[in-house]
Amino acid sequence: MRFEVSGAGEPAGVVNGNPHNVDRFRQPRRHTRHGRAPAVLRPAEPPVHVTLVAPAPGLRPVRLTLPVASA
Repeated sequence: MRFEVSGAGEPAGVVNGNPHNVDRFRQPRRHTRHGRAPAVLRPAEPPVHVTLVAPAPGLRPVRLTLPVASA
């Protein structure tokens, strides 16, 4: 699975919960474990939106747009 981020943010890491997986967390690709691979996003300023797209071979891409609010 790939992870593409656009807008007011950047990928902070991607995990899959597999204790034997030694891939770097900051890579934009990750093998899933039981179909799951959570992505962590780091928001940027000024507050607007960040979009995460997660395409995978054989599946329809998932697009998620989140508002970024200032703290």
